[in-house]
Amino acid sequence: MTMVIGFLCPDGVVIGADRRISVTTDTGTTFGESKIESYRWSNGSSIVGYSGDRDTWIRLRKELSGRLGSSMVLYDDDLRHAIAGALDHSLADGEAFCTFVGYWVDGERPCLIKTDGKKISDVSSCEVIGWGNSSLSRYLMSTYEVLHHVSVPQVMVYAVNFISQATLYDGQYIGNGIDIYSLRIIKGLGPTPEGRVGVMMLPSYAVAEYQANIDAMNHQLNILFGHLTDASRPLKLDDFIGAIQKFRLWTSGSPEFTLSGFRTSGAQQ
Repeated sequence: MTMVIGFLCPDGVVIGADRRISVTTDTGTTFGESKIESYRWSNGSSIVGYSGDRDTWIRLRKELSGRLGSSMVLYDDDLRHAIAGALDHSLADGEAFCTFVGYWVDGERPCLIKTDGKKISDVSSCEVIGWGNSSLSRYLMSTYEVLHHVSVPQVMVYAVNFISQATLYDGQYIGNGIDIYSLRIIKGLGPTPEGRVGVMMLPSYAVAEYQANIDAMNHQLNILFGHLTDASRPLKLDDFIGAIQKFRLWTSGSPEFTLSGFRTSGAQQ
């Protein structure tokens, strides 16, 4: 079991995943490993996250590396054809294996697709694979669906929160850390001041900072809900306003929002 979540925003794509790999043995071995990979070709970049058999992922990753070469010029139709071909060569017929593929061709809009077996479909906003049919995941998705205007920095917070909650309540299946990759315009990358599309990943120390701040805010929201349901006591909002201001201050200066805490993916070097 795994959790991979994909978000499509006007300013990019975010894919997050837990790191737990389970290997079928007599002892049921588990270990931590990234389930997200990045690719760069001449006129665009991509991030890919998977849920399924690790050996299948190794084959698919090799196929994608050959079809998304750094010197190639690829557009939307080319990319979908390359992905379909890689799936056809890597998966057995009927195999339960899913991916998110976020890609952005220079001069075009960001895209996010989901593959289920060998079937490819577009994602319009946010979806979960792996752990996506659980009651908790459906609840978490409902908290995101009320938003109308989202950005990459905003959904980074949602991605960490969703996977953290899944780890807390389904820790026997999900865990061993969190990986967050984003696909966006990076200023200073490329020959122009405006920058170009690139891939960035949130390092583990920044993920821990996200989790601590999100946990603190969730705790305050739970306390506030309790106060709102107690009509016998006067409502005092000063403490909650202070907590909200602290959280907003963190989002305005966190590694994600300043990009200072990000590492550029190795595929971008």
